[in-house]
Amino acid sequence: MLRDPLTMNDWELRRTLLVTVVLQIVFLGSAGLNAIGMPLLIVQQVTGCIFLLFIPGVLLLRVLRLHNLGPVATPLYAVGLSIATLMFSGLLINQAYPYFGITRPIATLPLLITLSAAVDILCLAAFVRDRTFSGADSRELRAVSPAILALCLIPFVSIFGTYVMNGTQNNAVLLILIVLIAATVVVLTFRRDVPRHLYPLAVFVSALSLVYYESLISNYLVGWDIQRECYLAGLVVASGSWNPSLSITWFNSALSVVLLGPILSLTCGMSIVSVFKVVYPLIFALVPVALYLVFRKQTNEKVAFLSAFLFVAVEQFFVETTALARQEIAELFLVLIVLEIVTKQNRNRGPLLVLFAFALIVSHYGLAYVFIFLLIVAVLGLALLDNQTIRRIWGRGRSQSAAKDPVARGEGSARDGTRQRSITWAFVALFIVASQLWYIYTAGGLVFYNAVTALNYIASGTANILTPSATGAGVVTSTTTSPLHTVEKYLYFIIQFLIVVGVVAFLAKKTRIRLDKEYAALAVGSFVLLLTVFAVPGVAAQLNTSRFFQLALIFLAPFAALGGLAIIRASSSAMRVPYKANYEKSFLKAFSIFLAIFLMFTTGFVYAIAEKSDSTAIPLNAAFDAPRFNNMEVAGAAWLSNEKTNATPVYADVYRGLLLDDFFFPTVNIFPANNSLPAGALVYLGSLNVQQGKLVSTTLASGEGTTTTSYTNASIFTSGRSRVYDNGGAQVYY
Repeated sequence: MLRDPLTMNDWELRRTLLVTVVLQIVFLGSAGLNAIGMPLLIVQQVTGCIFLLFIPGVLLLRVLRLHNLGPVATPLYAVGLSIATLMFSGLLINQAYPYFGITRPIATLPLLITLSAAVDILCLAAFVRDRTFSGADSRELRAVSPAILALCLIPFVSIFGTYVMNGTQNNAVLLILIVLIAATVVVLTFRRDVPRHLYPLAVFVSALSLVYYESLISNYLVGWDIQRECYLAGLVVASGSWNPSLSITWFNSALSVVLLGPILSLTCGMSIVSVFKVVYPLIFALVPVALYLVFRKQTNEKVAFLSAFLFVAVEQFFVETTALARQEIAELFLVLIVLEIVTKQNRNRGPLLVLFAFALIVSHYGLAYVFIFLLIVAVLGLALLDNQTIRRIWGRGRSQSAAKDPVARGEGSARDGTRQRSITWAFVALFIVASQLWYIYTAGGLVFYNAVTALNYIASGTANILTPSATGAGVVTSTTTSPLHTVEKYLYFIIQFLIVVGVVAFLAKKTRIRLDKEYAALAVGSFVLLLTVFAVPGVAAQLNTSRFFQLALIFLAPFAALGGLAIIRASSSAMRVPYKANYEKSFLKAFSIFLAIFLMFTTGFVYAIAEKSDSTAIPLNAAFDAPRFNNMEVAGAAWLSNEKTNATPVYADVYRGLLLDDFFFPTVNIFPANNSLPAGALVYLGSLNVQQGKLVSTTLASGEGTTTTSYTNASIFTSGRSRVYDNGGAQVYY
């Protein structure tokens, strides 16, 4: 009988250990063959990722005796635990091995030996702790139905479409991809007989297809921060160790970049670029799946599915975050924390919560500070709810029909005893103290210093409170470039309006739903955070408004559907029309169509069809200027990196400067506004600079955290200089 590989922690222990040993042998054997110049095609890469990103987590689940989590939650926990194991193991050997004379601990051989030994130790621990588990309840491998096969083909359409676009600049396949994803959400919402297991699969394939739609465009990295993240990861690979005191950027405090990336690159035989373009998006695609489970525990399958799809369809999910490697990993840990908080039946959730919390801290400082804010608001809100008077007021007027509601009924929302809570003063204090100690210790204390500076900056700007030009509200009041962009802007307004209605209706007890109190407290905290971004000067600029919105959707996405349902019920009552459950189902169908249209805008599909020359979607418009680079530009940057001295100043425009960051950050300079360059400076031009003779510059709107672009003539900086390098797509002047 074939067992479901997604539930390996429920197998008989000997089967789990046998598969682990076989994978380990194949992985180490393929790595050995690669080392002697006899590589097996993709074997090391595939087995390495499975062995390192899944097996340690499965073994830890067995050590903790956590079983029967299901085929969706099990791989989520397993991947999260495995990534945490890799990061903390890397930290341990980086700090300890030099004392034993190993000066390059972050190298292939030490990593392979150490990580293999760590897995063997986990096997022994699992045998000691879990050998009595019979595995009788383990699931059989599900037969592949036509629906499952059809869904699984969608990511391959994404991969093939980016390949075609990179090679021929033909976006037809990618346009078909977007139609397929949009059709998926509509079909699964309209059909009544959808098996439950199809919803999380549909969320995963949609998310994976969209992140690959963005990340696989170009053979090189696309985006802003990811260029510097790549530089730091490459620095660790080149030096064989991580320097925690390096203070050239606060990114150096993120183990999700400086250790996880190099570990996967060295052990799996992949370049850092491939790890960031392929493996990290694959991990990130699990985030909305975890959110589906969280939302399902608050509502039901269809509402949870639509809420998770809303999170996926927002442009910031697959455009911005795929260019932020550290945030991709950190968001997984954040949603695993939330999933663990709302999963009340896990008796051993304490160790998981602490481990995921520490992993979040070392993965991304910005997200950790956002979570600190949410925790403080949540713990204060829960403390108020524990007050007897407030509890009586809150409990009064609760709808007695909630349990019969076919749409808005949560699985475990009523079970929320105070003794079961995870968000306690002790947990909040532990998270705050641990995070600040880490940020003081790493990157020369730069993260902690910048956090204090940001707080001072925000405090000094309170005089301009509610001023749109100084706050995130500037995004709302900004003008659009075309009527279609105005339509997209109003689609976002509709989503935000529905969320506001949903939150207000919930707080006013006008919804027939009982959310888990801890989840509700975090959701209210997210709502307060968004209000702060839009009202208080300087807050939006810390991450930018769009990233705050994307993070808030982790908690607020279900409130869009709940807000629509509240409007339907209120309208029925106002018009004195007998209320029927079919109204809610009809709204969900209409909402699925709305999300499909919304996706057409956020992916750039509409603009690629109606405004071909002006489309700003990077995957669909090869002519659009963005932080996307070709082989000639990379070759020119590599030549410049080898030829320049450390003291030679190099200048480039904003986008091409990002490419140079990957080679010799932080010595890259952007062309100054006064058009004056120092003597002996080198000028780097990319393909757009060479072919169109123009340079791009950006202006940051400090209040709202957004940027505007403008172009100037490239001859201003090349006139009178000698061309010392030219490959047709990149030039260097001296």
